[in-house]
Amino acid sequence: MRITNCLNTTIEDVKAKKFNIFIGISLGNKYFVNKYNTREFISWALENSKHDVVVLIPDKIHLVNYEVRNGYSREKAYRAVLRKSEETERLIEEIIITLSEVEKNRVAILTWKNIENDPDYQSRRNILRRAFKENLEFRTRIIEATRESVNPNILNLSENDYEKLASYPSDELPVLVAGFQYNGRKYNLIPYPGISKIDYLTIDLQNGKSFPEISKELNIQEKVAIVEAYAK
Repeated sequence: MRITNCLNTTIEDVKAKKFNIFIGISLGNKYFVNKYNTREFISWALENSKHDVVVLIPDKIHLVNYEVRNGYSREKAYRAVLRKSEETERLIEEIIITLSEVEKNRVAILTWKNIENDPDYQSRRNILRRAFKENLEFRTRIIEATRESVNPNILNLSENDYEKLASYPSDELPVLVAGFQYNGRKYNLIPYPGISKIDYLTIDLQNGKSFPEISKELNIQEKVAIVEAYAK
């Protein structure tokens, strides 16, 4: 793996296996359609994670992308997300089959339902949703992060569309700022091919610089580290 940037950590700390690693497989990111890329991320995570590795498929929160970007009805968007999520899970399972027996037992595949039922996640999501409604500056930062993922030459979206799409980063942020618990372990480092505005907003929230009142409410006990990484 080629590491180009580290937020909240150093390459030395990663190699020292100070974190439990989770890999977020965005359904809208074509990078992970390539099995080689995904295999490289999983192999790297197995090599550097303190304990096990989680591959996280954010299926449910991707629903809004099909609704807004593709103009799908809620029902059609749900079917599209389900199909794409199943395809992604099959790809990951095909990679896991090629691992050693020890490594196979160290990789778990989770979807968003495994995350959203956690009380800590729900509490932080509610705080961020309320902030989106009540704090104009925070709302602007979320919308800016949303705009970054849209090519205006391909999609001509309204302000209302961007507000709808903003539910994705808003629901993702609780995981990015504070990680999640799985099988009694805290997962607190995510490698991803690219650093974006949502990542820098994450760091701002963790450090309490731009939105100290929101950061105080979030009560982040352990900051998630973000590593910009690419398959060689």
